[in-house]
This record gives sequence, structure tokens and C-alpha cells, in this order.
Amino acid sequence: MKIKTKKSFSKIPSHDLTLKSISWPKNEDNNLTIQCENINNKFVEFIFEWVTNLKIDLDLKEVAQAMTWSIEAEINMIGIWGIVFNFPGIGFISLECNEIEYREL
Repeated sequence: MKIKTKKSFSKIPSHDLTLKSISWPKNEDNNLTIQCENINNKFVEFIFEWVTNLKIDLDLKEVAQAMTWSIEAEINMIGIWGIVFNFPGIGFISLECNEIEYREL
């Protein structure tokens, strides 16, 4: 499902998601995929198109997994998304992108 508005993004479950993988293959469209597992043991995937300003700051020394507290999303006037995955006590992942797709696997 393509996410077009902040309201539609707010309908996506954003807390208690366990980070499973981050994939940023070298390809023409510069897409980043973040895969998580929800509390029902189902996998979900966020595909961020044309990613820039990626910052990953996670300290996993004392925990076995990273679980989200929230995912914040803002879209500016020219349609660029700002996304922050918040992992309490261990850090964050932030990025900017042109489009977002959400999939339940």
C-alpha cells in the first residue's frame, strides 16, 4: 500500500515492532527497505523510495532486539517525507524519502 498522506501513515501500526532487517541495495532507484515483526509474529515491510539523509544510531550492546516505541512521519510542502523510527533506550533510524510503501507479508 502506497502511503500518500500523514493521516494514512498514522493508521499503520508503529509501536511494538521488532526490527528484523535493513536493506539498501545498490540500485537505480535508491530504495531502502526496513522489515519488522509485529506483536502477532507477522512480518511487515516499509519501502522508502529515493532515500536521503539516512542516519542509523542504535546501541544494541545490552539488548537482543530493537523494538519501536513510535515511528514519526512528517511530509513537507514539496512532498518529501521525514521519518524517524524511535527505539527507546537504544536509539533511532531517521531518513528522508520521496515515497513510502507499506506491506504486510
